[in-house]
Amino acid sequence: MKMLAVILVSVSLAACSLPKAAGPIDWTAKHADYFHTRLAAIVHGSELASRKHYTYFLKSEEINAMATDRYVIFSTAVVESADPDLIDAVIAHELAHSILRHSTVKVAASVVVSAAMIAADSVMPVASTASPLVNRLVVNTFSRSQEIEADDKAIEMLSRTYQREGARHPHRQAREAVRYALEVLYRKYGDSGGNILDTHPALSFRIKRLK
Repeated sequence: MKMLAVILVSVSLAACSLPKAAGPIDWTAKHADYFHTRLAAIVHGSELASRKHYTYFLKSEEINAMATDRYVIFSTAVVESADPDLIDAVIAHELAHSILRHSTVKVAASVVVSAAMIAADSVMPVASTASPLVNRLVVNTFSRSQEIEADDKAIEMLSRTYQREGARHPHRQAREAVRYALEVLYRKYGDSGGNILDTHPALSFRIKRLK
């Protein structure tokens, strides 16, 4: 993620109080209001509705976002896209990571691998040399599986949202929104991910499994 300027906007996702404007962010009130509305709708009824979280925005022209167990970060390009399906899918995907506590799982995996390599070093001295690579391999394997889990959880969350909003086929609409967002990324950035050291599966694989 290209961090051109950081705008810290601390809000509780339970309240979903997003700014109309903040610092140098050049988004319109209309964009911010729409993002606020969709975030509130997707959080409503989810596991995050009663959990305190914080939303941050990064000034960037890249469509990107990330999440930890307590923080969710969106690039301003997501907000400014004014693309309903893209916005819904990105919000739901990142909230899914938070709900599933993926960052905690990755930290735990890293700690376990590091401890195992330290123990192995006593009988095989080269183990400590290989530790960073082994750690990266294991953690990134977890990360790739988590992206698939987040895609599926995002569909579940959006399906509930669209059902409340009266959609005729909420699950299909949710699945199509997530697939569409992946296709946008594919067209913009190419078929990234999928290699053994990558944190994300290939976009083409993620798109194909949702068709």
